Amino acid sequence: MLGTRLLQYACRASACCRHANGSNCRFSNTPNNYCMQAHSDDELTEWKERYEWRTLRKEMAKSRHLYSYMDQLLDDYNSALSKAAVVSEL
Repeated sequence: MLGTRLLQYACRASACCRHANGSNCRFSNTPNNYCMQAHSDDELTEWKERYEWRTLRKEMAKSRHLYSYMDQLLDDYNSALSKAAVVSEL
């Protein structure tokens, strides 16, 4: 679940300002780092590469008609300004 969330935000990912300034982020030493910002340039690069790979796989699935209705509905929901409009029958 965390990996999915990170991929969703990878396109606008940024470095953690606390980590960049030399101090510790409150998530630095936790077993499950839930910080939504990268703590190194390598981590930021990895997030962007994963996002690009996921986008490529999604486009390949769409072109081969392997993209499910649920996947499309989830994409529509995530990009919609009004979430209710996507899930309602209006």
